[in-house]
Amino acid sequence: MIGSGVDTTHQTILKPGRLGTFKAETYAGVVMGHDVTSAIDEALNRTRTLLWPPRTGVWIRLVIIALFLGGVVVNPLRTDTTLAGVPVGMPGPEAITEYANLMMTLAAGLFVAGVIYVVISSLLQFIFVDCLSTNTILLTRTLNIRWGKGIRLVGFYIFLLLIILISMIILTLMILVPGMQTGRFDLTRFMILIIETLLALLIVLIPVWIMAILTADFVVPVMIVDDCGIFAGWKRMIGLFSGRWMDAGIYTGLKILLIFISGMILGVIIFLISIPLGLLGAVASVGSGLTPMQNPIGIITLGAGTGAMILISLFLLVPLITFFRYYSLVVLRDLDPAYDLLP
Repeated sequence: MIGSGVDTTHQTILKPGRLGTFKAETYAGVVMGHDVTSAIDEALNRTRTLLWPPRTGVWIRLVIIALFLGGVVVNPLRTDTTLAGVPVGMPGPEAITEYANLMMTLAAGLFVAGVIYVVISSLLQFIFVDCLSTNTILLTRTLNIRWGKGIRLVGFYIFLLLIILISMIILTLMILVPGMQTGRFDLTRFMILIIETLLALLIVLIPVWIMAILTADFVVPVMIVDDCGIFAGWKRMIGLFSGRWMDAGIYTGLKILLIFISGMILGVIIFLISIPLGLLGAVASVGSGLTPMQNPIGIITLGAGTGAMILISLFLLVPLITFFRYYSLVVLRDLDPAYDLLP
């Protein structure tokens, strides 16, 4: 439908039977501030329905999505960080050059890997919404129609990163550099200045983080429905919240609170699981006279334990990222039924 602000191609492809039209239903929890619990309950029910009973293919694909959208919790299982038995000395010029070349190579590799990670993450933001909007968890089904929007989202994330980097440079020049011009190095003063700089940077990071949350939660679905770019999506989202800024504050505050609570619970679970794995690494080194990092068996145990922790954390993240995305889609639908992407 031209001029309706609806991506009818998306509705036809991803919503068979709807033919670009919206469901004529009455939505109960229209105002977030008045009915927060109903949105949470619906998101929980939808998450439970999708994930239970477990289906291997669905969970594996969601684990891949969690890797790029949810991150992982890793415990390196270090039970001994002593330098006993490790030769310590000042490296020569050749060693310094070798280390510098190695560090540059690693930095270049990390940069390339980071760019690839951000690109895949941006694409999966759209694909994840497509998956939940049809209850069909397939990673490549809508890739060909979402890659353009994904690249635009990459550009927006780069814009946010530039804000952070510029803020770091400005704050360093304003706080750290002037504070260290005392003629001699003072470690205590240096640490205090570092803390002051980080606290000032936190003031910048919080709104940037909120912008990233709102982009993933609302702008991405709006871009799908309206078939528009990132800035048009932001303009439309601001229009949705116009006159309802208290609702926007309630949603953002509740979302951050839920993130912290779920993060703490996940961290505790990971820590409890890591205890027996860490003990295995310690037992493997007993009697060898070496630390776990020097003993080959300890190194193998460390690698296996770290891999297990990554895998466990990803599986634990699947219900969390699914719930949070369902929650944002429910809220978006309640803001404007024209943006109902839920099946």
